[in-house]
Amino acid sequence: MKTKFLKFLAVFQFVFLTGCNLLNSDVSEMKTSSDGAEKENNVNMIVSESFGGGIFIMSDENRDGSPENFKWLRMKKSNPFKNEFFYEEMWADGKVQKKIYYGPGSLRLLQVSDLNMDGKMDTMTYYNASQLKGNNMRDVAYKEIDVDGDGDIELWYYPGARLEYDLDNNGKADHIIEGDDKMGQVIMGMVNDLSLEKLQGSPLNASRAWSISGVPRGAGEHLQRIIQTSIPVEP
Repeated sequence: MKTKFLKFLAVFQFVFLTGCNLLNSDVSEMKTSSDGAEKENNVNMIVSESFGGGIFIMSDENRDGSPENFKWLRMKKSNPFKNEFFYEEMWADGKVQKKIYYGPGSLRLLQVSDLNMDGKMDTMTYYNASQLKGNNMRDVAYKEIDVDGDGDIELWYYPGARLEYDLDNNGKADHIIEGDDKMGQVIMGMVNDLSLEKLQGSPLNASRAWSISGVPRGAGEHLQRIIQTSIPVEP
C-alpha cells in the first residue's frame, strides 16, 4: 500500500505542486482519525501553507491497512468544512472502483466506475445541475454503460424515464425499457454479468432514441447533464 501512496503522491506533486510553483518546504503531512482522537489515525493529509490547508487526503475508513479513498482538494484551515474538491478515487481489493471529476464549487460532473467489479471501467455517470439547488437526491442525469467490456457503450440509462440498449451491437440504441422496477432490475443485473439478449425490451426507432438525438428539453431539467462534451478519461 505504501507503493500506491507514493505513486499518488509523486504524480500529485509533479502535476499540481510544480504547476502551482510550490516549494517542497511548503508541503507537510498530517495524520488524524476520522472517528475521533480515541481511535488509531486512519487519515493522511498533505497540507500546503501557500494554499492555507489540505490539498490531498488519503483515508482508510475500515482500518484494514489499505486506504480506499483518495481526494485532491483545497481545504481552508480557517474553515475545515469548506472544501473544494477537484478529483477523487475510490479503491477496493487493490483496484479502482470509482473516479469522480468535480467542477467549480465541488459540483460533480462525471463519475467513471467499475459497476461489475471486474477491474475494467464500464460506467460513465453524468450529473445534472440539481446540485446547484442543494438537491443531491436526484442528481444523476444519465449513465452510459459498456455491458460486455469491449470499450463501446451498449446501454444508456435515464433515471425515472427510460433505458435504451444496443442489441445488434452497431453502436446505436435499438431497444427500450420503461418503468422504474424494470430498469432497476437491469442495472442491478450488471453486477451479475448482464446479458442484453435476455432483456425483454421493445424495439426503438433511431429517431426516438435519446442516446442518438439527445435528451429533449421537455423531458425535464434533471435529465440534462452539466457538461455537454465527454471528458477524456483513461479507461
